[in-house]
Amino acid sequence: YPITERDKFHFSYGHFFQIPAFRFLYMSTQQEPQGAFPLVGYPDLEPQKTVQYELGVEHIFTETMVGDATVFIKDIRDLLDTERLDVKVGNITRFCNATFGNVKGFEVTLDKRLSKMFAAKVGYTFSIAKGLASSYRQGYDYAYYGWVLPQTENYLDWDQTHTIDLTLDIRDVERWGVNVTMVYGSGMPYSTSPEIGQPKINDKRMPWTLDLDVKANYDIHMWGMKYSLFAEVRNLLNRKNVQNLGADEGTGSGSDWTTWLYRYNDPDGPYDDMEVYCAPMVIRGGVSVEF
Repeated sequence: YPITERDKFHFSYGHFFQIPAFRFLYMSTQQEPQGAFPLVGYPDLEPQKTVQYELGVEHIFTETMVGDATVFIKDIRDLLDTERLDVKVGNITRFCNATFGNVKGFEVTLDKRLSKMFAAKVGYTFSIAKGLASSYRQGYDYAYYGWVLPQTENYLDWDQTHTIDLTLDIRDVERWGVNVTMVYGSGMPYSTSPEIGQPKINDKRMPWTLDLDVKANYDIHMWGMKYSLFAEVRNLLNRKNVQNLGADEGTGSGSDWTTWLYRYNDPDGPYDDMEVYCAPMVIRGGVSVEF
């Protein structure tokens, strides 16, 4: 909604639904549960529901420079967890819609559009993500170890308080270009594992991370075709960004109590992964042809 020649408000509101993966619906539902602590799917699971609000203002500083400030709220409901049931064959655990979460924060960006062979964009985001559970197996794991389920919200595994994104682009559109991207992120939370008793939920933070990537290209027009020579360097600083800490809290010796990722081949991502660091510096080059 425009308010002056250089300023406008923008607002968005939406409901978003995510259907559970089939394994949560049908795991072991066609056969007798096996093992001392059987875990089964539940075909009547509800979709995960997210209600999102955004409110912001955009200001035009010059013909090529625009700034924006936006606040946002995400309310997440019907997240997956587990519940124990007493049936004829004994106790079983099934998936259910039991937990919730919320994300609140704001974002500020400054965008300098391409002019005189130069473009740039910088953005800062502050956010806080809290909820009852980060993992759909929390109820199952806590029951297995005899721990007490949390009754208050904690920081979620993906809570990242501060992020800064910077992009610089220098190019002659018809011939060559150099692009530099930097991403800074404050440390993600993780749970410590004491020798005795249940872990404290996300009571510590991993180190901050920094990624610096550079990509360059040179174009040659010949015989009615475009040949593009390119080179790319990811993690230019070869920084050892910590992506995950196991129960060993980053000593590199691996976890001592959680291995279900490897047993169940869960594609949702690493959990207690012994590969503590992100990828090192990677250099790539090549040629592309357009005709």
